[in-house]
Amino acid sequence: MIGTSLGPYEIVSRLGAGGMGEVWRPRDTRLGRDVAIKVLPAHLSASPEIRARFEREARAISKLNHPHICTLHDIGRQEEIDYIVMELLEGETLAHRLEKGPLPIAEVLKVGTQIADAVGAAHRSGVVHRDLKPANVMLTKGGVKLMDFGLARSTEIAPVTRAVAESPTVSRPLTAEGTIVGTFQYMAPEQLEGKTADARCDLWALGCVLYEMTTGKRAFEGKSQASLIAAILKETPRPVSELQPLAPPALERIVNRCMEKDPDERFQSARDLAFDLHGVAESSSSSIGEGTRAVAAPPARRRWIWMAITLASVGVAVVALIWRGPADGVGHRRATFADLALPAGVRTGSPALVSSDGRQVRLLGADRTGTHYWLRDLDSGGIHELPLLDLSAPLAWSADGRRIVSWFPDNLLKELDVESQVTRTLGPFPNVPGRFSPIEGTLNRAGDMLVARWGLVHVPASGGAPTVVASPDAARGEVFYHAPGFLPDGRHYLFSVLGLTGEQSAVYAGTLGSSARKRVLGSISWAAFAQGYLLFRRDTTLFAQPFDPEGLQLSGEPAPLADDLWVSPWGFATAWVSGETLVYLAGPPWRSQLTWFDRSGRESGRLGDPAEIVTFDLSPGGTAWSRQSASPAASGSSIRRTAPGCA
Repeated sequence: MIGTSLGPYEIVSRLGAGGMGEVWRPRDTRLGRDVAIKVLPAHLSASPEIRARFEREARAISKLNHPHICTLHDIGRQEEIDYIVMELLEGETLAHRLEKGPLPIAEVLKVGTQIADAVGAAHRSGVVHRDLKPANVMLTKGGVKLMDFGLARSTEIAPVTRAVAESPTVSRPLTAEGTIVGTFQYMAPEQLEGKTADARCDLWALGCVLYEMTTGKRAFEGKSQASLIAAILKETPRPVSELQPLAPPALERIVNRCMEKDPDERFQSARDLAFDLHGVAESSSSSIGEGTRAVAAPPARRRWIWMAITLASVGVAVVALIWRGPADGVGHRRATFADLALPAGVRTGSPALVSSDGRQVRLLGADRTGTHYWLRDLDSGGIHELPLLDLSAPLAWSADGRRIVSWFPDNLLKELDVESQVTRTLGPFPNVPGRFSPIEGTLNRAGDMLVARWGLVHVPASGGAPTVVASPDAARGEVFYHAPGFLPDGRHYLFSVLGLTGEQSAVYAGTLGSSARKRVLGSISWAAFAQGYLLFRRDTTLFAQPFDPEGLQLSGEPAPLADDLWVSPWGFATAWVSGETLVYLAGPPWRSQLTWFDRSGRESGRLGDPAEIVTFDLSPGGTAWSRQSASPAASGSSIRRTAPGCA
């Protein structure tokens, strides 16, 4: 069909296909713009009744004028081919985005509000969509675009009068008397039962979409069509808070109300739904720095969980505390937010350090005078500079929260009394390799310290000489160890291994006085234990999964906590946890651009695209180059070679 014309529209390329037929990208020769054309399948065009209904419904949809609804430009017929001309959208569908996991809560609220606004505008014009699902929502730079009104009609939905063998989205996409229309996963119970359905079936579908955006999972699933229908008619989805602990309780209530089996118990208009979503978004953003919010929590099958989350991005941090009640269901769920921005003119850096009681955070800050350490009290909000040298590396906080132990470049360990601001030397530290590895440590209550610098070094509480207890195994592709953390018993500990590849990176458990180790989690470059949960990241998403610190065993399923972690190009940790507090850095990926300069300093060309470039080299003659991109543990090594000036 490429190269042919439908009226004034010259077909340029094929965009895709669906139950309604094929979609093409043509050029409007009259207006000089690209549009999208959906061609009605021949087996449907042959029916005068379907064609008449197709034209009638297209005219109804053409009346919809809303910024979040895909615009219908034209309708036509040429040589027995019926087609509709629509706005050409650039972006990705919500279904494609959800393949990567759930959306951040702020984005759920934004996208959900825009969809509800669009659905409300359609309903006020007498149009019911009837096939609202992630595949029919396009995410563009300008926001949401609701599309594919192929199953819409401007009157109430006809009751079902015969059994359905398969979803009409696949086999019978246009409306026909006595046919269920839509996609089963998002269809309201009254549609499946053959009852009269109205615009509130769209609100049910939107509830299912909100659930999926928040949790990353479909509200209803089944191994067969029959089991799926049974689930929709009789079952209740898992609580949103079990799958996404950071979801605001108000959002969970909205989702639950949308998915009420009885349409009279749902929202009665999309406008009201949009209003409530907008309210949750406003309250969530305004709650930063406003203390504690407490609401009832659903029954919890897991242990109590406390987590305070600090988001640091361009010098701004946010702390959130989650508490889930015990197994009898008596408990609360609350979130505490605080602004952890450093003083004006000081830019937040990495790494961070959290006190053992989770109430103080040590941050690295940089200004025109250099880099300095700052201490932020989460209770009082106070902040002051610490008298530590720029090149010192704070390793661990004592269990009583009074002292910070640091490593200094002269291979000495020193401790700072936080209250008196007095520093004293503890002793020498072994001269071990690890120039480019992070220096991190952990203290147990007895005073034993474990330091990760290339390998693992044990500093005994008795004051004896520090000893190297474990070193990276080059045969296994291990590069260095990092992120050590004692478990509650003070004998067992976790540590992370950064490998040459993601498969060679893992989290292990070890024991003081033993060289044995146990693999806990594979293909992970950072993890930490907190209040019965193992916290870890995959790519830019932070997860929590139940973990037995005595049996050193994971259980249950991981739940996503955040989806915007900043990932170090070296694979270093960008999250830290202690007691009730988890600190992590958030922000866009780090990018660099390789650029050629002549001897006068003028730019003369660029090499490749911007990337997370770790190292690069030039050949002796300057005729070739190579680079290593991204973190080996995150996405593997990528090395490219080419001649100067070539991409």
